[in-house]
Amino acid sequence: MRHMQIRIVPMSFEDEEFKGKDLEYVQKIFFCKTLINEQGWYQFKEKGLVADEGDLLLFQMSNSIIACAELIKSERFARKIGDYCGAFWLKCSTIKIFDPILPDELKTMIPGFKSFNEVKQSFSIEEVDMDKLEPRMNIYSG
Repeated sequence: MRHMQIRIVPMSFEDEEFKGKDLEYVQKIFFCKTLINEQGWYQFKEKGLVADEGDLLLFQMSNSIIACAELIKSERFARKIGDYCGAFWLKCSTIKIFDPILPDELKTMIPGFKSFNEVKQSFSIEEVDMDKLEPRMNIYSG
């Protein structure tokens, strides 16, 4: 039986849809409205990530984790659609925003976590202190 993975997905204010926006916009509008209206369809520009149904995605922006959602599936487009190479389908009922989790706090939850960078990171559920992570992810929901 496969164990759930925790995946960190980097996001950037350099992306066209976020230029000139702040974290509150990204959390309350993009995650809680746009993604819900688009039925959990989150497009990515480059590689995406190797992930399976049920994996928990932690979205990282501005040196902190700002949102999470459970993955339904990941797909690569046969050819680019605009700037996008593929999409994640997220389970809308699991999209959550919360007060940003900074690197030092994240290290207490995921001991193997070193720092944020542009590389997508993954951890097995066994590597994560869910007793510390889960309460932080349940502050607000989309």
